[in-house]
Amino acid sequence: MKISANNLEVIGCKTISCITDDKIMFALEDVKRVIKALKYFKGSDTIITFDSDKACNFEDGKKSFKAGITDVNDNDAHSLFAHLGKVWIDNINSNNSNILEQHTYTIEKLMERYNSISYAIYTQNDLKPILRGINFKANKMVALDGYRLAISTDTEDNGLSFKNEFTINNNTFSILKQFKKGECDIISFKDITAFNLVSEDFTLLSRNLEGQYFKWEAAIPCSFSSEFEFEKKNMLENLKYFKEIRVKKTMDMFAIKNNGLVSPYGSIDIEGLNISETSGYDLTRFTDAVKNLEGDRIKMLHSGALKPIVFKNVEENKYNSQLMLLCPINLNDVKSTWYK
Repeated sequence: MKISANNLEVIGCKTISCITDDKIMFALEDVKRVIKALKYFKGSDTIITFDSDKACNFEDGKKSFKAGITDVNDNDAHSLFAHLGKVWIDNINSNNSNILEQHTYTIEKLMERYNSISYAIYTQNDLKPILRGINFKANKMVALDGYRLAISTDTEDNGLSFKNEFTINNNTFSILKQFKKGECDIISFKDITAFNLVSEDFTLLSRNLEGQYFKWEAAIPCSFSSEFEFEKKNMLENLKYFKEIRVKKTMDMFAIKNNGLVSPYGSIDIEGLNISETSGYDLTRFTDAVKNLEGDRIKMLHSGALKPIVFKNVEENKYNSQLMLLCPINLNDVKSTWYK
């Protein structure tokens, strides 16, 4: 038996091998209520009995509750739960002519890469819907929100790399997070991407976000005027210090100036730092970029007061080579002279 769920963006399908009656077909009503109730079932196996074509009963030997159902045996409503477009869950791997390309990748690597860049996904509103997900282009996974850019590159010889570019909505990854290990077949269709976790008997179909993703390559400076390496732990401690000494929470900014960091409420000398042009940054976004880099030592590349700053790990992870870019704030717009 297959249990499917559809929220119009993502379809999930779980196969339950112990149920062999393919004639059973129904749609649960008020699914969130059912899920909440089932979390309290800690006894023996859950037994589902059908009182009628409008209700079923769940029990585990100690607890029980009723749930409303909709019969989908005699109409086409079940098709909503079976496919997106022309991609069918039942035969997703059986010589499907709609497949553009297919790759096998471990779910651990996929989610590690996602987790390292997801902080930069656009979340404000629906004015830029294409940015509300992760862009896949060749061997890169990309997230950006207009202020920052996060890139994960698989540089391994046989790493994950796609011929076709597509963008997957963020809801897909919120579902994939529950799977901790195992191989995942990533199957690309024209408007849909499928994730088939064979060991879990689970398939996820995700509708790709529509539109052309931003040409982020042009945002990365071609050259840099200075380079500085620092310990991640020490930098995060310095940034936390700036947060602690703030008087106004709205003054969430600081500047890199000469050989130190300067905020409206204090300063920190950084040994070895030498920046010729003073540049300002949002404190929270700067912290996020540093925090999401995997390495203990970080390389900071500076190219001018009004140009983006770039962060990289000193020692790269081959399947998750990271680049974090952060746009500066214009200090000339700040009605104060604390940075001078």
